Amino acid sequence: MLADDQRLWERQPWDTDASYTAFALYYFSQRPPRSVNEAYRKKNPVKVAKGQQDARNAPSNWRRWSTGKDPKNRQKYYILQNDDGTQETKIVPSWAERAQAFDDHQLKLARDKAAQEIQQTTEKMQQTLHDATKKLATAWSKYSPSGDENIATLAQATDRLVGVLGHVFDVFGDSDQDDGRQQARTDQTDMQRVDEIARLVGLGLQRKKQAEKRAADQRAAKGKKKNET
Repeated sequence: MLADDQRLWERQPWDTDASYTAFALYYFSQRPPRSVNEAYRKKNPVKVAKGQQDARNAPSNWRRWSTGKDPKNRQKYYILQNDDGTQETKIVPSWAERAQAFDDHQLKLARDKAAQEIQQTTEKMQQTLHDATKKLATAWSKYSPSGDENIATLAQATDRLVGVLGHVFDVFGDSDQDDGRQQARTDQTDMQRVDEIARLVGLGLQRKKQAEKRAADQRAAKGKKKNET
């Protein structure tokens, strides 16, 4: 009897020492697409090297093992124990199905890991954007049209935020080959946040240019007044 979370690639009650060794060491260890004949050849390298005909294809007992059949070539069955306490009679899976269960399990683990990494990257990105916008807001709060130093600080803060946004757009934009990035890119809340920051940066750059022009005009006016005196 098996629980419904049983890992099919591990040894099962219907496996014998010989059948599970054949499966685990010579079939399961192959990369997809796997082959029973290739597994048998791996088991008998000396016969293969000598060119013996009986080493080319797996014998009947290997064929039965690989398809869940008994010595009389009848289908084997097992009892599956479900979480709700009920039981089901199931066909013993083939080697191909058992190996595929492992491949699917590994793929799920990889996707879960990728999703976790994307979440961590998104959180770091959001924090970076928050810090950059905070610095820009602080620079604007200290802005004075007559202060060249304040203008330089504002310019640095604005340029810093523009650089951060460029990185954000690169990450979220280049996502056609990555399912995880595609999911992040389609997150409507994040994109709305980026659009809003981009708008503020555009406004900031416009004000920066206006401030620089006013400062330049003031310096020109002071120079002209000084020359007149």
